[in-house]
Amino acid sequence: MIRIIERTADCLESYAAVSIAFEVAEIIDLDSAQSGTQAVLKTRNISAPYIKNYDLIAGNHPSDWPTRYHVSGWTIFTAHDDARQIGGVIVVGDAALIPESKAMLVWDLRVEPEARHRGVGRSLLAAAEGTLHSRGVRTLYVETQDVNVGACRFYERQGFLLSSIVRNAYPQFPGESRLMWKKLL
Repeated sequence: MIRIIERTADCLESYAAVSIAFEVAEIIDLDSAQSGTQAVLKTRNISAPYIKNYDLIAGNHPSDWPTRYHVSGWTIFTAHDDARQIGGVIVVGDAALIPESKAMLVWDLRVEPEARHRGVGRSLLAAAEGTLHSRGVRTLYVETQDVNVGACRFYERQGFLLSSIVRNAYPQFPGESRLMWKKLL
């Protein structure tokens, strides 16, 4: 049984113990994706699959975040299977990232590879959504990339609508595009 716990930013070191790495073997076909719709995403295979691990990007490891961001107001949930942490989600309300009032952004959602496809991510997101809604949040956003097909499909299944696509959004990763998703709570 999965147990979800609301935590504070002092848990970021243990939060980081959960791997965020995933294999990139296909990418979203952006020509088939339409903003504002609940369309089925089409993908295309890539010739050389690789592992993407956002935690290995300089300054992007969870233990680095307190030096770059004001983390004290972050909403953090962790998922546990017995005493072992197997997942987590962080939601932020930074006005520079989400200028809308009563809106927040899913900053990070991670599930241990062996625990994926067992409802952990869905449980984490449901806990976050319920808590945020009770605190007056009415819109939840999430940013994904076209190389993270699993995340895009996950958020689409959770009722998020694709709200925008920015091609080549990341100078350090030429060719990667940003997909923003939106869900009314």
